Amino acid sequence: MFLKKINGNVTDYEFYNSVLPHEKRMNKFLSNIIIPEIVAYHIAIGYFKSCIFESSFDIMIFNATYMFCDRVKASKQLKYKIKKILTSKYNLQVINEIPLQVKNINYNKKKEKCQ
Repeated sequence: MFLKKINGNVTDYEFYNSVLPHEKRMNKFLSNIIIPEIVAYHIAIGYFKSCIFESSFDIMIFNATYMFCDRVKASKQLKYKIKKILTSKYNLQVINEIPLQVKNINYNKKKEKCQ
């Protein structure tokens, strides 16, 4: 389930015990899995197809991650793929998009806390 905001505010306790650990987990996932794959793909395709200019490794990393963050739009196709992953990998079904509501479709799993 998602945390509920009371009066639009997040308490210090909620931030340090729920939000911050989740952000750290996401940063680790992005840094260790997603971003290396995106950067490697960007460099490899750019090299093999001769479609990007030579520059430093740092600039290549910046360019690939900038494109990743700047060009992602919430298209119907992207939403479909995300919903498919949520269902097949995490046993979650999107039941409403605004606000986002999901339900656990595997009732045997115990809910885990953010920490």
